[in-house]
Amino acid sequence: MKIFSFKAQQDRLTVFFCGLPIYYKRYLDNSVRHRFLFLKWESPLPYEIFKLNELKDKIEKIVASKTRDNQKEEKNFPFETIPDNTVLLIETNNFHSELLPGIARYFVDLGYNVDILLSYYESKLNPFSRYLFRKIRIKTIESGKILEILDSKKIKKYSFIYFNSDKVNYQKSFATDYFSKIDYPENRKIFMLHHPDASSYQGEGHVCMLGDFTFKGRKPFIVTPTYFGNIKINPKNNKTRFIVIGNVDQKRKNFSLLLKSAEELVNENKKDFEIVVVSRQGDISIPPSISEQVRFLGKLSYEEMYSEIEKSDFFLALLDTSIPEHERYASKGISGTFLLSWGFRKPCIIEEYFAAKYNFDINNSVIYKNSASFTDSLRSAIEMDRRRYLDMQMSLSENVMKIAEKSIENLENFIPDLRSKK
Repeated sequence: MKIFSFKAQQDRLTVFFCGLPIYYKRYLDNSVRHRFLFLKWESPLPYEIFKLNELKDKIEKIVASKTRDNQKEEKNFPFETIPDNTVLLIETNNFHSELLPGIARYFVDLGYNVDILLSYYESKLNPFSRYLFRKIRIKTIESGKILEILDSKKIKKYSFIYFNSDKVNYQKSFATDYFSKIDYPENRKIFMLHHPDASSYQGEGHVCMLGDFTFKGRKPFIVTPTYFGNIKINPKNNKTRFIVIGNVDQKRKNFSLLLKSAEELVNENKKDFEIVVVSRQGDISIPPSISEQVRFLGKLSYEEMYSEIEKSDFFLALLDTSIPEHERYASKGISGTFLLSWGFRKPCIIEEYFAAKYNFDINNSVIYKNSASFTDSLRSAIEMDRRRYLDMQMSLSENVMKIAEKSIENLENFIPDLRSKK
């Protein structure tokens, strides 16, 4: 065994001493995060790297411009033929694709064919692994070729163009920037708004949001996807299984509260539970007393994630009103945990304030007042019998039906001639 060894990844470096990690460095957008043994600190991003990133962006824009000018031939278009009444869905980021099966399903149910363009990374993870492939086609797309595709003469054959994210090209651009550069009717452009505080959109395209939020003084159409394909709705396990989805950054989830509560339960000798986290562990330290209860699964494909959800009993939202950054999940954007909770009929353990925003109640969820009562909510979930759990699943199913009906109704509101196209 080497005394010192190194492991370099795309944005991080780890140094090992006799096989044990002693130093960790990760490049963030504007800083570098370090950890040496038990010491943690952040330093500004080196000027050279900052300038290199800036230069890289300029080069990418030049290359994209060249591509747009020189490669507009229709033979490069992803789909050879475009049937009548077809919608184009676009997701070039390496996230948000879990929304697309539900969005596609809504358009299919409304009588449309659906073409989908995904980033290579998301296509490989396959968010449509459970989808019954009826009236949809999927191709991969390079972010630098979006304008080339949107500039094609074929694009006008689509009934609508839908951007699944408002920020595209790895968060560097806005979907509306592309809308303004293409010759395509404004009233046939649709995008999902995830960052209302960052958008300056003033056009006439259709703005959708996942929840009941306000954008520039008006209410966008609420379109909430809850369909993920052919799933299993299982009864409660004998050993209660909690699941956490997504990064455990404190600005998104109060993970330290979860660890503290898990320790309290184990100290009470209540050990008949487990917590699985679909995320990389990073530098998070798990107390030895709960090492058997808490397990990080790392980054999973969508099929793997769906399977882990099916095997679980409760979603843990971990939103906390005492953390200011969590307020955005009540006023600006929805948590993907809620969509998965509805779609897989898994009750959510959620703080009262956030529950009220999304129609989670005691009939379909485990609600707690604040962080002081979080441990009690976990205990209640562990002790819940199968009959009570089934009642919650049935209530969630009723909610999902209402959400789907309202979402389709909202789509119909800006597709007035929809019925005549069926």
